[in-house]
Amino acid sequence: MTYRVAIRKNSTGEVRLYTSPVEWSPPEGDSDESPTQWLWTEGNYASDGNRETFFEDAEHLSFGPAHAAHPDPEFGLDTYEYAALYAELPDGTRIALDDPRLTGGQL
Repeated sequence: MTYRVAIRKNSTGEVRLYTSPVEWSPPEGDSDESPTQWLWTEGNYASDGNRETFFEDAEHLSFGPAHAAHPDPEFGLDTYEYAALYAELPDGTRIALDDPRLTGGQL
């Protein structure tokens, strides 16, 4: 099943929704984490370069305060230019991706 990812540009707080052209993979074996989730948190999609590309390709959104920038505008900016807030599956389920400290604790 295809899925969408909310990606925030940390310097501006702008959030865009990227629709993935590939399907979300369910967890395998005894793991609670999907291979796709790992791809976004530790794999190739976790890099700022790839996230910038996804951000540029994503739909522009107007999110409310729950998706605002982290209260400390300098938090994480030395390391992370983009945060993947969550993946949204077709059934509406949201799966947290990045550390909640980088996402302002929001899903």
